Amino acid sequence: MDKIDLTKLEDSLQNLTGNDFEEAERIERQLGNTASVISTTSSFITRLAAMALKVNPHDIKDLPIAKYTAVMSKTSNFLFGSLAEEILSKSSEKLQ
Repeated sequence: MDKIDLTKLEDSLQNLTGNDFEEAERIERQLGNTASVISTTSSFITRLAAMALKVNPHDIKDLPIAKYTAVMSKTSNFLFGSLAEEILSKSSEKLQ
């Protein structure tokens, strides 16, 4: 396995499109992922990160656990971080 350059993950995620997201979802469904909110599953997040880094999802899964969880965390934060910020912003506006 070639060394995976994790420093490029966040920039690479920025280059993905809605088509990539849907392709990852389609593949996960074909492989039997039946989660109602598939975008929160580790297999989906791994697949999306792999797509961004142009590697096989198994390459991500083969990383040492600390690096694997870092990939998972960064990818999840990328997907849901702005949503969380928006929710917090709206909540604070209501309190004022």
